[in-house]
Amino acid sequence: MKTLFSLCLVVLIVTPLLPLASAHGVCTGIPPRFGRLDDVHFSSQSVQTGDTIIITGNITTMVQQDLQGYLSIHSSPSPHARWIVMSTEPSEKMINVTQFSRVPFSMTIKALQPGTYKLSPVLYLPEIGPAFGMLNGCNTEPVVTVTGESICNTGFASLLKAEDDSSFCVKPTTAQKLIERGWAKITVTKATFDVIQSNTTQTNAMANLGNDTGITTIGNQAYYFETPNYSHDVYFNSPQISFHDVIFTLFPSGFRGGLPTNGCGGQYYWTDVKFSDGTSELLHIFVGSPQCSDSQPPTYFSTHTNPQAGLIFYDGKMKLLISVEEK
Repeated sequence: MKTLFSLCLVVLIVTPLLPLASAHGVCTGIPPRFGRLDDVHFSSQSVQTGDTIIITGNITTMVQQDLQGYLSIHSSPSPHARWIVMSTEPSEKMINVTQFSRVPFSMTIKALQPGTYKLSPVLYLPEIGPAFGMLNGCNTEPVVTVTGESICNTGFASLLKAEDDSSFCVKPTTAQKLIERGWAKITVTKATFDVIQSNTTQTNAMANLGNDTGITTIGNQAYYFETPNYSHDVYFNSPQISFHDVIFTLFPSGFRGGLPTNGCGGQYYWTDVKFSDGTSELLHIFVGSPQCSDSQPPTYFSTHTNPQAGLIFYDGKMKLLISVEEK
């Protein structure tokens, strides 16, 4: 009888404390399976467009196996066309993380679009997805505020929505239609106006991208282009294409299995590029589906400029680019 009374007393004392644990910020989410990002620090949480933020922390593994992954960011709204990852350490490509280790990391990201973002770093494992994060099931992402004018990729126009003056980037042909219908207005005067006005010339210069091979002009630079067969088999076979003394490896082996999308049904394309001087770079583009509100035809160029390599998605196909030497 005395024992029964003691048990009842314990239940009465413990039960009322459970709701208080959640109220004081204790995470009740699913614990991380592979590892986590600890001691995460943002160099700033209030920046102008064009400014960079340095994110530092530690990659902590929790499994008895070596892993490979790459650093990126999670953002709400989506990071696509709003943020660019400028560099990552310890590697700008795949990071090797040994079992039960703790590896310091650093990321430099640039803000392109004004807004208020929930932002956090993630480590993607190619066959799994965003396996490492700082949230561990809790909605505690740092809030970053970006002010200033929109920064658009080359060949895109920055406009303001007529209804609320919020900025966005669109193709020049779309910009013309939105302005004519009164749905948008130009933001950055001459720079954006020149992009819109030059649209007809640019479209004619790129028209031959509808062929499988040839030469096209993007901006003021001419490029040889080649259209590879980028099918589902590429994920598993990692074929190599030698194009004007540059070797393209489609979907490098470390990325087999595909990569996660940004949630609106798009597709990632990855290519490792090796130049004749022995250097290499990893090029990547994301192709959004029609329902992506910030979808843009992607173009990505290497930092190696002699020659410069690149990827472009045109008329439903990815094409390899190599700059034409000026004579």
